[in-house]
Amino acid sequence: MPVNRQDSIIYEISDRRNDLGAFISDLNRISTMIGFNNVGFDYPVLHTVLTHNGPLTGDVWMRKVEAIFNDERFDHIVSYREVIKPQIDLYLIHHFDNAARRTGLKALQFAMRLPKIETLPIKPGTYLTHQQIDELRGYLHNDLLSTLAFYEHTKPAIDMRAELGPRHTNSNDTKIGKSIVIDKLEQTRRGCCYYSDRSPRQTPRPNGIVLSDIILPCVNFKTPKFQSLLEEFKSWTLHDTKGAFVYSINGGAKQSRDSLFVDHDGFKFEYGTGGIHGSVVKQRVTETLLDIDVTSYYPSIAIVNDLYPEHLGRNFCEVYAQIKEERLKHPKGSTQNAAYKLALNGVYGDSNNKYSPFYDPQYTMAITINGQLLLTMLAESLLIYIPDLQMIQINTDGMTVKYDPQHTDVVMSICKSWCDYTRLDLEYNTYKSMFIRDVNNYIAVDINGKIKRKGAYEYKLQWHQNHSQLVVQKAAEAHFIRGVDISEFIQNHDDPYDFMIMTKINKNIRLITDTGAELQSLIRYYISTNGVQIIKEMQPLVKKPDTIRLTNLTKNRRATICNNMPDKITDIDYDFYIREARKLVNYG
Repeated sequence: MPVNRQDSIIYEISDRRNDLGAFISDLNRISTMIGFNNVGFDYPVLHTVLTHNGPLTGDVWMRKVEAIFNDERFDHIVSYREVIKPQIDLYLIHHFDNAARRTGLKALQFAMRLPKIETLPIKPGTYLTHQQIDELRGYLHNDLLSTLAFYEHTKPAIDMRAELGPRHTNSNDTKIGKSIVIDKLEQTRRGCCYYSDRSPRQTPRPNGIVLSDIILPCVNFKTPKFQSLLEEFKSWTLHDTKGAFVYSINGGAKQSRDSLFVDHDGFKFEYGTGGIHGSVVKQRVTETLLDIDVTSYYPSIAIVNDLYPEHLGRNFCEVYAQIKEERLKHPKGSTQNAAYKLALNGVYGDSNNKYSPFYDPQYTMAITINGQLLLTMLAESLLIYIPDLQMIQINTDGMTVKYDPQHTDVVMSICKSWCDYTRLDLEYNTYKSMFIRDVNNYIAVDINGKIKRKGAYEYKLQWHQNHSQLVVQKAAEAHFIRGVDISEFIQNHDDPYDFMIMTKINKNIRLITDTGAELQSLIRYYISTNGVQIIKEMQPLVKKPDTIRLTNLTKNRRATICNNMPDKITDIDYDFYIREARKLVNYG
């Protein structure tokens, strides 16, 4: 729903006007407030204002603002049960409070392709002049439009949470999934997840995890290389479940290695604490390929093998299985189906989270190690019994293989035998082509023309990812799939936003141009034949305290700043984008 300046109201409390009464009056007519990081900042300030007894001066909310900035971020959050006006926080729903996903409203202005990107024009804490107040009102209006635009993108997620109840209004997907499992566990055995002081019950493993105790009896191999891998795993006591393998053998000193490898005719199977990986590299495969995935792999391993965090007991498996059954009762696309899917997927990752009631790293590794070995068993059988079968990729919960189609019946028979033996299910897809840089970066096209993009070739991105220069990925895809010349594609591409690049800096860095102009902390620009060079100015190093560090952000090319998006751009440096696309095509 587009909103212009006339549709919006900005309340001002200053030495020239006082809109507090009008604000409170309007607030009384509102049922719910929507914002961005409002649960963490805006609402605690507003709650202080609404609950304050005595004269309401500027110092009241300024003290609160300063406290929020100076204290732990959780200290001032008001429980959803205590808020005077219910809050919908887009920041929390999208899990932007997670360090790996942290995204601000200005970056979203870029990702949403809004016409104006504007950072705070005045340093916080400044006593404003009337001119600065007017400038700030314009900035706030742009933020309002941006928040409303992001609300429209978020509305399906908001609607789903509304069906689940007020407790989940601002929960991210992972939190929803975990809470569903916790609720069901607590219903069957009260107190199994938390102690009376609400600290989580857990099973830490300070003495390590003896892998021979957790590797399933059904795991076995026919070839010496994979059997040797199994024996090596069985000899380990694992002491770290994140990152590299840290292990000891027979009580000896701890050792460390990034991963384990098995080489099969030049294809490397790589085993790690997070899962199995392997891929051909820098190849175009245009023959028919079979993609095989295990259905809901990690939850299913736990369910069929009675794996559970020790403190939760076998009851965990029963509840987990019930959730899987419940999901199947609801059609895909429904709120219930989505919620139960979140519940199934949320537990595994949280079992390695030391703040979680699911925490038992032995449970995590029982799933991860067995998951890799069981998948390897399927790969080994296919390699043994299918003549000239080639492994293209193997990754966490599935694999892609190439073989002569005359062997399809045998392939399906091997897969069925594996399913019967492991009690797991497989799903299949047929690709007609793949363009592979490595296991994390590729394009795959199935027989119906559906395209799967991964890593550097993806341009339908999540909100927390960088949406810069998407014309490059689109040009590479057009070349791979339709044979379009890269230069022709880029020079005829008519979406100016696909040429835009975003750069964001922190408070200890300045962005300046070669003309000396200072830029805002987040900018949108494109590489142009005219324009300016953009330079990043960084603080001196301790060893060289008198030397300001300068980096040419545009690599000696020129750029045109587009924080206010023009109707048309005409001086694009096409050579830059063509070079970047050719790197993708040549797997650089």
